[in-house]
Amino acid sequence: MSSACYVCAALGATKTVSAVEGTINEPLGACRICHIFACGHHALRCTNPKEYQCVLCIPAWIARSGPGHGAPPTPGAPYESLEQFLNAYPDMDAELVGAIRQAVEELSPRRGKRWDEATRAVAAQAFVEFAQIPAKYLAGRILETAGLEEV
Repeated sequence: MSSACYVCAALGATKTVSAVEGTINEPLGACRICHIFACGHHALRCTNPKEYQCVLCIPAWIARSGPGHGAPPTPGAPYESLEQFLNAYPDMDAELVGAIRQAVEELSPRRGKRWDEATRAVAAQAFVEFAQIPAKYLAGRILETAGLEEV
């Protein structure tokens, strides 16, 4: 019995969040946060902190309401700006980067470059919508804290 990407196999997800080439459903590693196996299309390598994170955990990491999948919450915001967040994921799909930037800019052009709770919630929502991950697969606390709705 071989390993499979949980997001591909169990959720049937086909939308990729990574610019990295790889085989769909063939795990490149285990998510550091929730420990599921994920292929290169459904996880990203983060440079700060250096770890592999799946598409189910990254929205929570963005919103910083907690890691995800019922894991204990992690206090504080991981990044001080949108640019710092985006730079931590150098292999993120260019269209996804654009979707996140657009969502944050549409929040309010006069907000400047704030990376507060509202901005992080909008960025997390943009990630969830782009990745086409149904909200029911994200921990309820993450949805509530981040202000996310089912997509």
